[in-house]
Amino acid sequence: MDPPTAEQLVSAAKEGDLELVQHLLQQGLSVHTTHGNWQDTILHTAAEAGQLRVVEYLVELCPPSQQLHPAFSDSLHCWQRAAAPTHLL
Repeated sequence: MDPPTAEQLVSAAKEGDLELVQHLLQQGLSVHTTHGNWQDTILHTAAEAGQLRVVEYLVELCPPSQQLHPAFSDSLHCWQRAAAPTHLL
């Protein structure tokens, strides 16, 4: 069996597959996995796709200090993006 991949985690977050997100994280993938040109986290991905259950899980999983985007570690960038008017509608 092939090891889980970051692409699977990103896809599961985007699709709202909470059980797969949980499984992949338990298999050793990082909640801090980033992707794309902007290095979005899986929290960004889930929020932008309107996947509230996944967002809630990721928020509960990490203390707020670990929810920050790596490129914007001095701000609440993830929260700002998740709260954008077009997200989580």
